[in-house]
Amino acid sequence: YEVFGRLFQMRGFVEEMAAGAGTIMTAEFSGINQNGMYLTGLTLEQASQGSPARGYSDGENSAWCIYTPEADFGNAEISELYYPILFLGRNVAPNSGGYGQFRGGLGHTAVWMVYNTPGLEYQCGDAGMRSKMVANHGMYGAYPVVPDRPAYGHKTNMKQLIEDQKPLIHGRGDPESPLIASLIDAELVEDNAVAPFVTPEPLQDYDVIVHPIAGAQAMGDPLLRDPASVARDLNEGWTNGRVATDIHGVVASKPNGAFVVDEKATEAKRDAIREERKQRAIPFKQWWLEERKKVESQENMDPAIVTMWATGMELSPKYAEELRAFWALPEDFTFKN
Repeated sequence: YEVFGRLFQMRGFVEEMAAGAGTIMTAEFSGINQNGMYLTGLTLEQASQGSPARGYSDGENSAWCIYTPEADFGNAEISELYYPILFLGRNVAPNSGGYGQFRGGLGHTAVWMVYNTPGLEYQCGDAGMRSKMVANHGMYGAYPVVPDRPAYGHKTNMKQLIEDQKPLIHGRGDPESPLIASLIDAELVEDNAVAPFVTPEPLQDYDVIVHPIAGAQAMGDPLLRDPASVARDLNEGWTNGRVATDIHGVVASKPNGAFVVDEKATEAKRDAIREERKQRAIPFKQWWLEERKKVESQENMDPAIVTMWATGMELSPKYAEELRAFWALPEDFTFKN
């Protein structure tokens, strides 16, 4: 997808190109529904991820899917008719579209409470290994998005929280401090699950699932992003102050309920970030030598990633030759689990 985008742009077709996007998590259920019937099913949440950044604009939020032209996650109430779940949240996921001159469309997070079933298995499928690798790495200097990590709580205190009218969980929260770990008590809390997986035992009433749907890939240097677009994202709750200042170099304040950009401070901040980049930069040859060691030793490579490289080289001898040539690897080099 990204390759086609690059080819279009190289030939001057700016409006037709897009930065691409990785595929997404799937939410699959099996068990007994609220009518006492056995069910298996796949939710429509994954049919509505963010769309990629284009050559002239941001992507669209929750309005695109790489494998269907009819991106639509449907009404929450319809899903509640089919599955023994209640929606506690369906929110735009801040910063899920990467960081660039144009950001990718944002994804969303679905929060479900299991209800009215003797048991429901939750399987989180991982199309494209999104949970194990950085699929949306960014294009033309854009920065990547963190991998998606689902969460769930089993044997929770949600019933008591509802009866006491206390705050419930409605979103994922900060990826570094997920809300499910702080807002509810449970015998089993998995706040950073690596997909694919199936819950070790069926979930029961008042258990909670936090299911992320990916954003898409950004494009271009984050320091080239229009400060007005950053202010809009701040006002919409689609990004936060740290990202605005540290990544986009935009200095903004909130004097009267809405964020306003300080243009002079923003220009100075961006100049400072560019200078910091120069200080951190290393020659390409040095980077290549360091990375070559990691590739040859398979340093920190997940077994699934190793399998991907190994099978790719096996299926395409020409690709294997190109890979070995780029990294100056031995002629018989292969990736091994």
